[in-house]
Amino acid sequence: MLKFRAVGVMSGTSLDGVDVTLCCFRLTNSGWEYDIEQGKTYSYPPVLFDELSNAMALSSLDLAHLNNALSEFWSACVKELIGDEQVDFVSV
Repeated sequence: MLKFRAVGVMSGTSLDGVDVTLCCFRLTNSGWEYDIEQGKTYSYPPVLFDELSNAMALSSLDLAHLNNALSEFWSACVKELIGDEQVDFVSV
């Protein structure tokens, strides 16, 4: 049986945080099946929330810095959720 463990990362326009989910996908004779093993919403820290809220007014350089800060935050959230668990891929 083909099996993948994957992490999904999503943030919407409400800025309420980032959702991180660990899922297991299996290809069976009847098609793909999945289970959600873990999931959590992480609230944005106040500084990051403020920067995201004002992103339209940022310069190109400030947007690049925001992109890095956001990537670091999302990465920390994934690491916190999965701990030592092994995954096949992360989808953002």
